[in-house]
Amino acid sequence: MQDLAAGTSHKAVARRINELVAERGVVTAAEVFEHTPAEFQRLGSLVMMLDLALQYGTVDQEVAEQVTLSGKHEHELTVLLPHLAFHEPIAIRARERSNEQFVARYKRRRRDRRRRRARA
Repeated sequence: MQDLAAGTSHKAVARRINELVAERGVVTAAEVFEHTPAEFQRLGSLVMMLDLALQYGTVDQEVAEQVTLSGKHEHELTVLLPHLAFHEPIAIRARERSNEQFVARYKRRRRDRRRRRARA
């Protein structure tokens, strides 16, 4: 089993969000949680996603999402959380000064890839 703190860290959760945003364009916390390895499907991951959504995504308290925590529990633990959505990647590297710079670079790279594919 991997280090629990490493799998639920800001960097690990943001990386998972970024992978799904690159595939889908928009991703919810429930979808990110579903694609999280079982050993990291813990409350810490959800707290980190909430923190990241407050900074980089959207939080809709009018809509609720439900996820089930992993682990060895006598009873299944289900968490109800507000609808958290991520529309753009999150800056991970410390040297990136702002999320806006990171998003602009991400969009340029995505546009360039599309142009290369169109030429091929």
